[in-house]
Amino acid sequence: MIAGFSVFLNMLVLATPLYMLQIYDRVLVSRSFDTLVMISIVAFLAVLVFGLLEGVRGIMANRAAAQFELGISRPVFERILQNERSGMNGTEPLRDISLLKGFISNRVALSLLDLPFAPLFVVLVFFIHPTLGYITLVGALLLMGLAAANDRATFAVQQQAGVDTQTSMGVAQSIIRNSETVRAMGMFDAGMTKWAKSNNKSLLGQDRVGIRNSTFFGLTRFFRLLLQIALLGVGGYLVLINEMTAGMIFASSIISSRALGPIEQAVGAWRSLSQARLAHRRLTNLFDKSASVGERTSLPRPTGRIDVETLVYAAPGTAEQDPVLKGLNFKVEAGGVLVILGASGAGKSTLARLLVGAASPSRGCVRLDGADIMNWPDAARFAHVGYLPQSIELMPGTIAENISRLDPNRVDSAVVEAAGRAGVHELIMQLPEGYETLVGPGGRGLSGGQTQRVALARAFYGSPAFIVLDEPNAHLDIDGERQLSETISAAKAAGTTVVIITQRTGVMQVADKVMILSQGEIEAWGPRDEMMARLIPGSGARAARNSGGHPSSATGSATGRLTSITRISNDPK
Repeated sequence: MIAGFSVFLNMLVLATPLYMLQIYDRVLVSRSFDTLVMISIVAFLAVLVFGLLEGVRGIMANRAAAQFELGISRPVFERILQNERSGMNGTEPLRDISLLKGFISNRVALSLLDLPFAPLFVVLVFFIHPTLGYITLVGALLLMGLAAANDRATFAVQQQAGVDTQTSMGVAQSIIRNSETVRAMGMFDAGMTKWAKSNNKSLLGQDRVGIRNSTFFGLTRFFRLLLQIALLGVGGYLVLINEMTAGMIFASSIISSRALGPIEQAVGAWRSLSQARLAHRRLTNLFDKSASVGERTSLPRPTGRIDVETLVYAAPGTAEQDPVLKGLNFKVEAGGVLVILGASGAGKSTLARLLVGAASPSRGCVRLDGADIMNWPDAARFAHVGYLPQSIELMPGTIAENISRLDPNRVDSAVVEAAGRAGVHELIMQLPEGYETLVGPGGRGLSGGQTQRVALARAFYGSPAFIVLDEPNAHLDIDGERQLSETISAAKAAGTTVVIITQRTGVMQVADKVMILSQGEIEAWGPRDEMMARLIPGSGARAARNSGGHPSSATGSATGRLTSITRISNDPK
């Protein structure tokens, strides 16, 4: 549709040279007032229609840009989430969409639609006089050569400048995210120095691009004006030798301007054109690397049985010969509670992400009721799986929205039930706005323990069949840890399968099985009482007598023994 408007606009633009031709060659010669009035009315109507169509074309370009964003945003988000499971950067495609949207709606893109009509205008100049046609043709080829040279000179530099800008933004975002640590540890000056170094590199790259673009644009303007002078000068000579009329000089000048104008505009806006090309290339690569997830067969609600089969995970960009997780095999029965202990760097959080489908394994799989967790339909998997990550960040919105996982059709009773199971209902009711309290950016700040308990309620929302809790007691006091043990015990009684990742042994009392993870391998596995007896001598009988699931103060001293545990079982099933 926009291209159709461009056809009419490029036809109507001939009204000005034709009007000038008629003025010089008919009106001034015949001195006819009636002819002047008639051709002036026709020219006025043509210019009026041109202005209206130009405005409509601009509106349509804006709407096309908006439609482009609406059409591509969801597929891009889908692929971002897929790539995030592999550890890939997910923010750049969103900036690429914004960049392409801006490019589609601006004047540069519209001038490119006029570019195919340049040969037509060159032909029209040939009809006026072949000599002027050859001058216009040579000028068009010269400007296109400058455009190609500009592309070769700036494309690689533009690409590197984009990478440097991304790096600079990443450093700035990291400093902002860790602002409290930066201030508390006196890292502001050092952080600013690091950011300034990366930002200066980005600015230097952009400056190099700007210099080259400006140089080529200046050359383009020079040759463009030189061609206009040549057309007028040669046209004047042709009039003197009676091969042209005076009106033809101005008509050919205007028509040649229309032929060369889009090329000149393209060279002047080459920087934005190059950025759009790079954005398009990155989005194309994104779509090539990850196929769209089609409709999957609906599966019945799972019981929560988990089978981990030869699970291997190597971080993106690292050799698979040295993976983070090295062929794990274990099983958790439906309704069972598994506690996974291990020192920092053992691979516990990576395992947690793989268990819930937040990351894709390099080899092997995690099965939920026999089906690969990655093959479950997303909506069903998210409905049946709860997850408390190690790094918790609430989404912008109300507490109720966060607990309900941003479900627009949330059931308030289910929100309150989840909060009650996490032991956070009373805390929420003490807030001025209760469940409608805004949290996240622009909202109320919660303490680390409060945030963790709200996130715990989010994990329990909808009564999932399988829940993974990564360091759920990291920010909890004694009462909070007692409440956590009661919550896990209640979930176990309800038939929910729970996997707890922790470095603290306080929650072991509610476990059925305990795993020790060390350097990506299962170093020890066994029943709770047997494992507690090895970790905490004398605690096995006490754990058997303790059915309340409350953590014992004696268990806190066991963390240091994690690295000295010997293998209990080679077949943790």
